[in-house]
Amino acid sequence: MVQFRNQEVLHLIVGQVQSNFFFFAKNFQVNQERIKLLKAYIQEEPGNPFNRYALAMEYYEEKPDEALTLLKDMATDHPEYLPTYFKLAHLYWELEDWDNAETTFTNGIALAEHQNDQKALSELKSAFQNFEFERE
Repeated sequence: MVQFRNQEVLHLIVGQVQSNFFFFAKNFQVNQERIKLLKAYIQEEPGNPFNRYALAMEYYEEKPDEALTLLKDMATDHPEYLPTYFKLAHLYWELEDWDNAETTFTNGIALAEHQNDQKALSELKSAFQNFEFERE
């Protein structure tokens, strides 16, 4: 067990741990509320791709498998929804699924060119270049 010579230091550390715990618990609760709300929006507007995309972003860090499922479904069900490709390609990249990451980047770049979305095109090309560099 760690001995503390200064009680003030101990109180500061305990206070910080408690503060971090409450911050995490509050954010977890907010996240769960957003997830519940987004699921309701999806039920109300099943054809709106933004709601599914937003739900995937809520899952992205904590539940990447659920985010992956949602993003893959979006690429199939809403192939014109450009933001999907950037996040889906990155998720494949993080999972070291190189072939699917490359295909998704390539498809996203082609869609951005087709939609004449220069900002998305630039972001996708830059990310794809970083992906290729890191793979080498």
